[in-house]
Amino acid sequence: MISNMPSQSMVLSTRLLLIWRRRILALLRMLLEFSVLMYGLLVIITLMLRLVMGDANFHLLVLNTFLHWVWVPSLVLFPVCLALKKRRLSLMTAPGFFAFLFVYGGQFVPSLMRPPMDSPQFTLMTYNTRIRPGWDFNAVIALVEESDADIVVFQEMTQISAKALETKLSYRYPYAAFHTVTSSSGGQGMLSRFPIHESSFWQYDWLPHPLGHQRAVIDVHSTTVVIYNVHPTHPGLADDLTHHDYRNRELDDLMSRVASETAPVIMAGDFNMSDLSEAYQIVASQMTDSYRVAGFGMGFTHPEFVQGNSYGQVFPNDFPIPHLVRLDYVFYSQGIHATEAKVWHESGGSDHRPVFVRLSLTQ
Repeated sequence: MISNMPSQSMVLSTRLLLIWRRRILALLRMLLEFSVLMYGLLVIITLMLRLVMGDANFHLLVLNTFLHWVWVPSLVLFPVCLALKKRRLSLMTAPGFFAFLFVYGGQFVPSLMRPPMDSPQFTLMTYNTRIRPGWDFNAVIALVEESDADIVVFQEMTQISAKALETKLSYRYPYAAFHTVTSSSGGQGMLSRFPIHESSFWQYDWLPHPLGHQRAVIDVHSTTVVIYNVHPTHPGLADDLTHHDYRNRELDDLMSRVASETAPVIMAGDFNMSDLSEAYQIVASQMTDSYRVAGFGMGFTHPEFVQGNSYGQVFPNDFPIPHLVRLDYVFYSQGIHATEAKVWHESGGSDHRPVFVRLSLTQ
């Protein structure tokens, strides 16, 4: 007679297998909880460094530039830990969750503010074209035409690109002001449907690798508006990284110029700063960020995945880099209000996406 009862060795093997499975699952659970705790500790440390030291050195400046990405995992981890009633893990992941919510939560809520219906409106786009000699300008020109912005401010203009834009878009923009230099990244320019009465350009000679700044006075619907088209230096352009604060010094001077203006002011351009930097606070403490008022989402503008992107020394040219940070902004002073702000859906071959805003004169 053949017995159907499992042998003693099979029972023992099954029990051992169950024991090892429980031990492996327990170990994996411990490793997972430890990883979450270490992540929470990392967030707390980076928050403390930001609050206490700010952008005190180049490494902290880089950390603060991408700090929003450190917070992103907590958007999932904190609710999951709460649902699983993991009190300690919930406490460790809460700082990142609420930091993200505090800084960016408003950008995921549609704006309900509306200007008076009779307020004159106009549109403006800031665009770092990053055009290089030999590039085809047609994609840039097509992008500007598609935007149909009343005023377009450009960064990184060369003599060739400035002439091409001014000539081919003259039928749409009767007023233009371009200032080019020998450096391919230092030139600035502006196209406008409204009369440009003044335009000046300068660079800071104390910078090792200066970019450029433009100031223009424009008659917008019979109202004088001053536009600063700016391009502060990138901290990485300092010959000595202990001088990473060059950008802040530039912005301090720019804001002192803005403070002396009596007409409404717009400051737009590639600021080479994230919205978590000290540099951003220098500007935002005196002016209003149009995207924070009228935009939706994170508003990342850089880097665009194109040939010759700015991270070519780190990644291959064909590496699909995602948009990581917001570098391009439109700020405004009293007398102006933003009703729409968005990152354009393409870059026209640049490694920056333009920012398009609709503004209303409230004076």
